Amino acid sequence: MSSWRRVIECINKCKGLPTEQERLNCLLQLYDETKDGMVALEIGNQYQGKGRLEQAEGQLERSIKFYEQAIKFYKEAEEKFPLEKWKNFERKKECC
Repeated sequence: MSSWRRVIECINKCKGLPTEQERLNCLLQLYDETKDGMVALEIGNQYQGKGRLEQAEGQLERSIKFYEQAIKFYKEAEEKFPLEKWKNFERKKECC
């Protein structure tokens, strides 16, 4: 099995955890281990989701912090993607 497939399987395992914090912690640990762009992308997605939830609940200062984290990881993902088509995909994804 390629390392890319293993990374995707690990991302899916993290995404299947029951709580938001467990999912994020799992992804952050996976990113520390792999420094993979797809992991960074998913962490950005998780932070963006947290930002949207906080914003909906009227917690604007907290939502901004989550959005800032999302942007940080989206930029890291873009830097790590080797192909221009993935970099363009990531540029369109940037949030908030």
